[in-house]
Amino acid sequence: SAILVALGGIGFIKLPLYIIGAMLLISLPSMVLASLKLRLRNLGPLLDANSWAVNTRARMNMVLGATLTSSARLPQGARKRGKDPFAQKRRPWIPLMIILVVAASVYGACVQAGVVKNPFAKEEPRQDQAAGAKADAKPEAPAAKGAEEAAQTPAAAQAEAKAEAPAK
Repeated sequence: SAILVALGGIGFIKLPLYIIGAMLLISLPSMVLASLKLRLRNLGPLLDANSWAVNTRARMNMVLGATLTSSARLPQGARKRGKDPFAQKRRPWIPLMIILVVAASVYGACVQAGVVKNPFAKEEPRQDQAAGAKADAKPEAPAAKGAEEAAQTPAAAQAEAKAEAPAK
């Protein structure tokens, strides 16, 4: 906990510098020793470190260096295969999902901007259509005398109005 308290007091800006410094403090001596061994052109210690059973000094000369760094060539009569049978299998759904998300985002932006009509939105009549519908509608019956008349259908209200007209 004392280390965490000390790191908390450093601040977030200086923390990466301290981490890099600790890494260099640990790995710098081994890097210096490795560079000195390589300057001697002796591969024995490096091969021993990689679990190779080399008991003598493996001096590296120009011929050995050229052999280790040359690129391989195909033998005569050999052909390259077009497809690697051991390659990782491609996942076609990842690019497909990316394309689908981008397409949905573009479509949503077009709906928001009003370029494309939203097929899921409820249709509200426009003002000019609503005004035309009111003009085409039949005139409403006169004000109801009571709750009973308000509940009647328009046909029943017309028949009652005709019955009352001769009574006057």
